[in-house]
Amino acid sequence: MCDNVLAALVTICRDEKLLSRKQSIICVRINGSSTIERALTLLKKASHVSLVQLNTAIFAYKPILERLQSIKEIPLTEDILLWSTSKTPRPSSLLRSNGIMQIVAALQQDPQQDLQQLLRLGKSVKLDASQADCLVATLAQSVSLVQGPPG
Repeated sequence: MCDNVLAALVTICRDEKLLSRKQSIICVRINGSSTIERALTLLKKASHVSLVQLNTAIFAYKPILERLQSIKEIPLTEDILLWSTSKTPRPSSLLRSNGIMQIVAALQQDPQQDLQQLLRLGKSVKLDASQADCLVATLAQSVSLVQGPPG
């Protein structure tokens, strides 16, 4: 953080020799030349610099965060921001896929069938009616809210 502005998400490179010095040195790795440039520019101008530790694997979210940064509009505005109970959810773009259409049709026909062959799974999987309805909704609608205990 540079003057309370996020400069970069970094990976700490643990070097015990540097950490055990009289004045500890913390090495960090910054990915991406534009991120490095931004961080260095902010560091140069900052009057207060702090390192904030996040206890999560940020790298796992990297593809999602990069995609969100590139979005210029909210693709689900109609479905989320302008939603009302009187509107029927829009069909999912996934329904353009023959494979997804077959899965949805098969589950609608027999919600309690074994999904092993249908989904090419390594073992037998059977859903109860509620789970099957949930899976159909998430595949068939552009937005679905899934709540409840795992299972």
